[in-house]
Amino acid sequence: MLATIGAGLIVRATVAGPAGKYAGIALYAVMMVWCVLFVRPRTRAPAACVGALLVCWLVEALQATGLPARLHRSVPGVHLVLGEVFAWSDMAWYVVGALAAGALLMVKAWTGKHRPTTHNSLTDRVD
Repeated sequence: MLATIGAGLIVRATVAGPAGKYAGIALYAVMMVWCVLFVRPRTRAPAACVGALLVCWLVEALQATGLPARLHRSVPGVHLVLGEVFAWSDMAWYVVGALAAGALLMVKAWTGKHRPTTHNSLTDRVD
């Protein structure tokens, strides 16, 4: 999770224009997937991704109220967590991030199940 937060902050600071904005939005969704798994570690990948996506959409909908923008004026850094301005395009980029996290989780699960067995040459007998 910390690596994702770091990547998001680096992207925000170094990549200008729409590419940086949308990469940051997708990374926010990835971070939310990790948060869901932190809170509920036994959650399956699809459920974690859907849960994270719903949280992202809820935060985005909150932006439509103007509350995060008002909070930003009095609480430094809150815009990094809650954003400031509602945008429909952000909704789609949350999907991209959640799908990317889901793909990573599925690859991790698949490689964990199909990892070759290792043998200890000191204890294995050869007949």
